[in-house]
Amino acid sequence: MAQGWADQTAAEITGAPTEQQIEVRQRLALLWQQRLTDLVEEQPELGDELRMWATGLRQQLPEAQRDWVNTFIASGNATQYNAPGGSIAVTIHPGERFAS
Repeated sequence: MAQGWADQTAAEITGAPTEQQIEVRQRLALLWQQRLTDLVEEQPELGDELRMWATGLRQQLPEAQRDWVNTFIASGNATQYNAPGGSIAVTIHPGERFAS
């Protein structure tokens, strides 16, 4: 099953137009993150093995892509919505106040 998912992922990335491949990779990375999270929840004994596998994969990436840092700063009365690596839709109705 996992091999089929991996093949499908590779085909979807390589089949996407060049200008969309980064977006496709990001979307599929989130999907894989959820799949792996589900797997570890169902079979916790695989956690260490998956961490070692992920570390090995990370080492194959170019150095600039191995670590990611997101910094979000809001000040004053600002309201901030963040979705690193994902997307978020916010609807604000004029005059509406949010509780803190």
